[in-house]
Amino acid sequence: LKALVEVLGWTSVHALTFAATLPPPAEADTYESAFSAFPYLEALTLRPRAGSLTGRADVFAALQPPARGARDLVCCPRLRVLRVHGACTNSDDASEVLRALETCAHGRMEAGAPIALLDVHVWLARGDCEALGEEEWASEAAARLEGCVGELRCLFGSSRAPRCATCAGC
Repeated sequence: LKALVEVLGWTSVHALTFAATLPPPAEADTYESAFSAFPYLEALTLRPRAGSLTGRADVFAALQPPARGARDLVCCPRLRVLRVHGACTNSDDASEVLRALETCAHGRMEAGAPIALLDVHVWLARGDCEALGEEEWASEAAARLEGCVGELRCLFGSSRAPRCATCAGC
């Protein structure tokens, strides 16, 4: 993350895509400090190819305000598009991702920096995704995120989902 900020931190970055393994932040190199270097960021895409979304709630926590209604403290205050496409180890991890996104989206909405488009496509790294109930998971996400994001696109299941226009099968 530190290298990313050193290379791009002096520019006005409007869109950023992580298409590799999400790096675990070191103590002095957190996602919050990295994202604060990009105040003009409008679109963020997380599509870890070699890794997973498991245990990455820290990414979403960095995008929410530290206190209710603290818009001036929100990292990436112009962020309006958040795309999250990746594997989880199991259904509990997928639910953790959903909870982290929910907390982030609600916090940003309350702070006056809402997400206009939340595009989520989550699948299991191994196992029978269909057994987890794609429609049930998507409807739960819609119910939990209703009113705090402008538009929600949500898929849960196959990593080769032909319906996913954003990642074309990730």
